Amino acid sequence: MLGQASRRGALSLACAMATTGLVAGQELTIPLVAGGVDAAASSDFPAAFDTHSRGLFVYANWNFAAIDEVIRITRIRFRAEANETTAGGTIASCRIDLSSKIDGLASIDSTYDLDHGADRQTCFTGPVSVLPTGGNSPNDDSMVVTLTTPFYFDPRTGADLVIDLLRVADYLGDPGGRLVDAVDGGTAGRQVRGPLLVAQGTIQDLVPVVTLEFDEDVAMVRTVGTGCGQGRGSTFHELFHHRWNPYDLADGFGWTAYRTGPSYVVLPGTGALVLPTGIALVIGDDEVVEVTLPWTMSHPRGMTQSLWVSSNGFVAFESTTDADPTESYGELLAGPPRVCPLWTSLDPACGGAVYAESDANDPSIFHITWLGVPEYVNAATTGGSNTFQISFHASGSFD
Repeated sequence: MLGQASRRGALSLACAMATTGLVAGQELTIPLVAGGVDAAASSDFPAAFDTHSRGLFVYANWNFAAIDEVIRITRIRFRAEANETTAGGTIASCRIDLSSKIDGLASIDSTYDLDHGADRQTCFTGPVSVLPTGGNSPNDDSMVVTLTTPFYFDPRTGADLVIDLLRVADYLGDPGGRLVDAVDGGTAGRQVRGPLLVAQGTIQDLVPVVTLEFDEDVAMVRTVGTGCGQGRGSTFHELFHHRWNPYDLADGFGWTAYRTGPSYVVLPGTGALVLPTGIALVIGDDEVVEVTLPWTMSHPRGMTQSLWVSSNGFVAFESTTDADPTESYGELLAGPPRVCPLWTSLDPACGGAVYAESDANDPSIFHITWLGVPEYVNAATTGGSNTFQISFHASGSFD
């Protein structure tokens, strides 16, 4: 997230991103064999168990063969078993996590956490209504969950979709007619079922029929500042120059990179800069400081529980001692994987401060903040005042 930045003429590199356009209102019923017809099996989860329970569902990538773009999943609908009627009820508390995983179905494990991909994200927490159903074939949707945090899924990676539903509270309502439609999984999907408070469940060749509502990426681009989207292959970037491409991003500009399997989907961000409250890092001019995250986070080249913070406006995912004040496109590709909100020669030894701390209200977020740090001009001079922030999420996304 970029905050206020100086407009001096130093060459600087920023991750100013192109954005995507989305077509709303799409839907897909999976497994595909259940589209428009009642499936041959049924399941008593999630509505019929009377104790706290958990079900993790893995849907094969081929169910998404007709989709050749990134999708943003916004709602999940569970279909009632044919001929089942119910007056409905309530599950007072549920949690739904989503992720994508290459060969997730082929490598399904009884340990829930091993079945998730690195982009695992909690997309819903709260009560769920079990809706009345009329006994049709195929039947009505008995559970409709609008995700409070949409999930970005890229079927082009070959990854399978993982939906993990944790029943934190018992079902209260009509005691009958709560079976959901399901498919004898095979190559379409499988599930892991069991009690909530244990790490492992039982693998079953069964998977519920769900309809996913989603927005579909149609690869539209909106430029943010002159020259944005210069990135090729493995990078998005904009290289600013005081003559041929001066810094032109507005104060308060922000974007979010959502982790989607091995890559990211980048969209405009809405979060405000969170002012630091802790103790500043001990970091001088042209220095790198390693900071430890409270959790392990994925990035395109692996996993890390450390970040390497450069005084010069970037954060690396892999170990480096090179603070690198001379930014360029070649150095960006040749160096460690990194996020560069304002890569230029900055000097916190002459003003401002750099902070690294967990969010006070959400422990799954970790902020790196440059607060009022000037640019280095020469040994006797600094200029401007730069305030910007990167917020890393445990899911692997960042703002």
